[in-house]
Amino acid sequence: MIKLFTAFTEEIDDAAAATEEILSQLPPEDTLPRHRVGIVHCHPDFLKLGVVSALRERISFDLVGCTSISMEVPGIVGPLVLTMTVLASDEVSFLCGASAPVGDQLEDKVEVFYKRLLAGQSEAPAMLLTFVPFIASISGDKFLEKLDAVSGALPTFGAVSISNDLGNHEVYTLLNGEHWKDAMVLLAVMGPVEPIFLSIATLEEKHITMEEHILRQKAVITSADNNLMQTVNNMPAVRYLESIGLAENGSVSSLETISFVIETRDGVQLVRAGVVVTPDGSVACGGGIPVNATLGVASVGPDEVVSTVRSVLRDALALAQGRGMLIYSCAARYWSLGLNNTMEHECVTELLAGGAPYHFIYSGGEIVPETLPDGRRVNNLQNISVAICIL
Repeated sequence: MIKLFTAFTEEIDDAAAATEEILSQLPPEDTLPRHRVGIVHCHPDFLKLGVVSALRERISFDLVGCTSISMEVPGIVGPLVLTMTVLASDEVSFLCGASAPVGDQLEDKVEVFYKRLLAGQSEAPAMLLTFVPFIASISGDKFLEKLDAVSGALPTFGAVSISNDLGNHEVYTLLNGEHWKDAMVLLAVMGPVEPIFLSIATLEEKHITMEEHILRQKAVITSADNNLMQTVNNMPAVRYLESIGLAENGSVSSLETISFVIETRDGVQLVRAGVVVTPDGSVACGGGIPVNATLGVASVGPDEVVSTVRSVLRDALALAQGRGMLIYSCAARYWSLGLNNTMEHECVTELLAGGAPYHFIYSGGEIVPETLPDGRRVNNLQNISVAICIL
């Protein structure tokens, strides 16, 4: 059994005061179960001004996490916040580590640090929690592929770092008092735990009417490189978007309101958010783009965001039966709400307030295990989705 405890602070300038505020919201350490770990999400300034490192000095357990554009735990919602979710158990233990900074080449860095972290363990982890750096030249899928290869595709849940600064220059993963722009952070959960995973993309036919939102004609992605969608139906991706009325003169006015719904040849469905149109007419996306996959294009708006988060949270509440939840939602959903960017937070607060502890965090991509129609289990990185881990 894993117990969850949450705390928060809005104090950025005074690290000591911020630490006191957080610790005042948690049970004394000597009353907690013996194995503990903290998951921290925050505005980048909490890292740069030393709040996280000051907090780590006052506690005996590891801290892992990443930056976000907006965070929620019971009692607080907002972008200029630090949230901490403590996982604690007598039966389940936690191992934490970080890869070496990868620069623009992953090479074997994920394999090396994973093997180092698990050295001496007689059993494999029950699941992995990971925080992946946002790097324009390396999509989050590449980190996940490397991790799957070395772990044997253990159930893996987590998020990609994100921030609100233009160009995502202030995006960090964190471990204890350190933070990086280009290192993967991992939490291995060891022992008897049976997590439940749920996810929902912004557009799911069983939950909302698709007719007004998705362009039914399907296209084929004819070339791609990593997270670049280069050509669709043998034309530059932006030209394809022009052909269906979603771009003009080589530009897309509201790229954050478009979902790319992709189905691979083996039946895996992926949802990708567009990030930017490149000079050659490619569209850079928030995750890897498979070649020869079928492409549908859909719009994203407040109705889709609200209906999908309500749907998946109702499913989660029925399954959780009082257990705590870790919830990640794509930053593209937040941005698609425009000036009403608290709408999804309001749904979460309404449905979860007064119940089991939870955190709800916006991310640059959601990592979640999924079961395919043929029964195979895969770890996917999604965009424009909500992903939930019930512990």
